[in-house]
Amino acid sequence: LEMEAIRVISELPQMQPGKLKGEFVPVKYTLPISLNVTSGDPQANNEKANIKNVEVLPLQIAKNPPVFPGCETASDKKACLKEQIDQFVKRNIDKRIAENTDTSGRRKRVYVQFIIDETGHVDRIRARGPSQVLEKEVIRVIKKLPVMQPAQENGKNIPVTYTIPVNF
Repeated sequence: LEMEAIRVISELPQMQPGKLKGEFVPVKYTLPISLNVTSGDPQANNEKANIKNVEVLPLQIAKNPPVFPGCETASDKKACLKEQIDQFVKRNIDKRIAENTDTSGRRKRVYVQFIIDETGHVDRIRARGPSQVLEKEVIRVIKKLPVMQPAQENGKNIPVTYTIPVNF
């Protein structure tokens, strides 16, 4: 499925580069891609559809984001969520692991993406970094995040994706 997502992205038309103060700058963009996989068996397709076919929004566009414990009264809940997750990761990450990992001078940064589901639990954690050891450490910490109040749209709880870089 990842290869199909890459193929779709590679077929996007050429875009205008980002500019800041008249200078071209790189712009990061996260695009969630949902793929429906079907087989030739209609019964199997119906069973797969009943498992869970829920649209997952990127955190950036969620009108009512998840609420991290302690952010209930914050005026900017999205900023509070980000700050609390960043602090949680910094407190819980074992930076000694990076010291003992041969990354041959490469940047010791891991990008982690996860879903805060309809119940406020962290789910489907994926990490990408310079070594599997660092990826596993980031996943270990993200799994420890507390249960949050889930994001909401139109009065219903919804899952959202969240992506952050973790620097060692």
